[in-house]
Amino acid sequence: MYRGNQTTAAETYVNHHHVIDSNVLHNVGRLNAGAAGVWLHASGENHVTRNLINRSPRNGVGTFGKPHDYRSGIWAAFFPECQR
Repeated sequence: MYRGNQTTAAETYVNHHHVIDSNVLHNVGRLNAGAAGVWLHASGENHVTRNLINRSPRNGVGTFGKPHDYRSGIWAAFFPECQR
């Protein structure tokens, strides 16, 4: 999630370390057939554990985001040899 005032790749990596634990979610997607019980978008280093998710027409847990580009963004700090 880019907030606009960060100056380094590490500062733009702000959507992470969420814990979704011990939930009961049922009839997921009743109003929106494309819904997921838990939706993680452009987020990393999360823990989704011990959840009961049922009656979902699509998926219980959805993880979505931009494919990794090791030449830019947060990964550039870990792989400097791959920078452009």
